[in-house]
Amino acid sequence: MFGPLRGRSEQMERTLALVRTACQHGSGGVLLVTGPAGIGKTALVTEVRRQSVALKLRVVGGKCDEFEQVSPGAPVIALLRSGRRPLLDAAAYEQLAVAASEPLLLAERIASCLEAAAAAQPLLIALDDVQWADRVTRFLVRTLVSRLVGLPVVWVFASREPGLDDDLVCCDPVRVERIPLRPLATLDLIAIAHDRLGRIPDARVRRYLDAVGGNPMLATHLIDNLARAADCGEPDSVPLEFAALTAHRLAALPSAARELVSLVAVAGRELPTHEAAALLSAAIGDEPDGRERACAQAVEAGLLAASDLALGFRHDLVREAVCAAIGPSRKRELHRRLAEHYLTAGDAFLAASHARAACSPGDAVAAAILISAAEALTGLNVNDAGELASLAFHSLHVTQPEWLDLSRRCLAVLCRTERATDSIAVADMIRAQADDPELVGEIETRVASALWLSGRTDELRARVERTLRSSTISPAV
Repeated sequence: MFGPLRGRSEQMERTLALVRTACQHGSGGVLLVTGPAGIGKTALVTEVRRQSVALKLRVVGGKCDEFEQVSPGAPVIALLRSGRRPLLDAAAYEQLAVAASEPLLLAERIASCLEAAAAAQPLLIALDDVQWADRVTRFLVRTLVSRLVGLPVVWVFASREPGLDDDLVCCDPVRVERIPLRPLATLDLIAIAHDRLGRIPDARVRRYLDAVGGNPMLATHLIDNLARAADCGEPDSVPLEFAALTAHRLAALPSAARELVSLVAVAGRELPTHEAAALLSAAIGDEPDGRERACAQAVEAGLLAASDLALGFRHDLVREAVCAAIGPSRKRELHRRLAEHYLTAGDAFLAASHARAACSPGDAVAAAILISAAEALTGLNVNDAGELASLAFHSLHVTQPEWLDLSRRCLAVLCRTERATDSIAVADMIRAQADDPELVGEIETRVASALWLSGRTDELRARVERTLRSSTISPAV
């Protein structure tokens, strides 16, 4: 621990007043913490959670992930199994997860669980990075906040987006405290430096603090790097600008550690240790010592933070700076590897997110991954499946040797997802390149199915009659 939360005493006072009301009067409310990346939202929420535990509230918390927006309601569902005393045991949680595809039923079951918990003990529920919440998560939050009015439940939401009121809180009786976080004053940053360095910072350190624009995350990174450099006898080795500092530290890592940091950055979320190990093994070989050494080097450099279960970054600013240092082509390659990994692991949603990011015109390998993800999603999310198949088809060029096989797979997904207009466009392009009657029959049969399912019977009849009149169609077709 480096000391108290500096520069946020007024915000903490307002926040804890809401928490004490829940304890003393049995009523809850909503705390909306907003501000740009690195401004200290997570630090404030962490301190609120810590003090709420001391005030005898039951605290659960979680966060939304940039690349898990297509997993409906996951951040709210995961709250119920967070912490040392989860609100649900494993069996009850498994039963709840079954309802994930039915938001109304899911909201009802979660509300019942939270009502029971709040009846036994005041409850604080914290959700970080709400700017990345999917639509189902936002629906669940709106429903639950309204449902639990009058119970000792305090909601804490942190987001980069300033306009959360209408999206998350639509119930007038709810008490709402809005905490927009501003940049810290230089005196507060100097106090942070004193806490972390153990001494009053000199003029050189103050110049670094003046350069961060009141961003406490950037300030603490610069201070920590100054301290690390001084310990190594290199007091002048820390670059002034944070992005340049991050790029320098990344480039200085051994190749395996650099690969690991890049993978975690492009993943856009904390990587479970077993996933990180599998992905790194594909690059450096199956060497446990090499993987552990790479992890230790990345943590020692201050780029990654490690727990027993996952690897991640101390803040999104660090991840974004690492991503900027990687370069676009390398980033697409890493997204492709992540997409392949999640396809193999059976997680079509995450595979689809990374396949989109990996796609570029003429990249047949990325197109094949997109189509595989679309095929896996067909029975789960027809909209995403159709969009992926369409994106894959338009990323291909007709002169590529893989074009015909991949286009047929795209057409199959588009027809199954009832995207009749897209199906017709793809089918006509395939027919223009095909002279095999059997292939023509296959193509027209798929299009007929798409037209039938979408109710376009006049087009179906006209197209079938025109095809049957064609002299190139074999009798069998």
